[in-house]
Amino acid sequence: MMARPLSLDLRQRVADASARGMTVRAAALRFGISAATAVRIGQRERSGRGLAPAKMGAMSNPCCGGAAADEVHRRLAAKPDWTVRALAADLKAAGIDVSHDTVWRFLRREGKTRRIFGAGCCA
Repeated sequence: MMARPLSLDLRQRVADASARGMTVRAAALRFGISAATAVRIGQRERSGRGLAPAKMGAMSNPCCGGAAADEVHRRLAAKPDWTVRALAADLKAAGIDVSHDTVWRFLRREGKTRRIFGAGCCA
């Protein structure tokens, strides 16, 4: 079963109960949520950030886009037998801050396999 955010209605009821003086633990027990969740709902309400749930899901390609992607392609065209770690180190030396995992995921999305970018890529 996948996690999903609590409904806005439930969040509002928890915040209202907390504002009326109910303890966090009592509100959590009453509405069937954890005490930590009830605390976070109360904190969001008091800080004025609203009760709407935050966006869920993974980030999309955090760094290897645009100029960074062009640099990876340029380096692979010049020397096709890079290891992932060596390629990431070379990019870092050039001022592009990436981890070897980020480079690996980028290359996998590009359809490159370990045969294309050399032995030792998983070291």
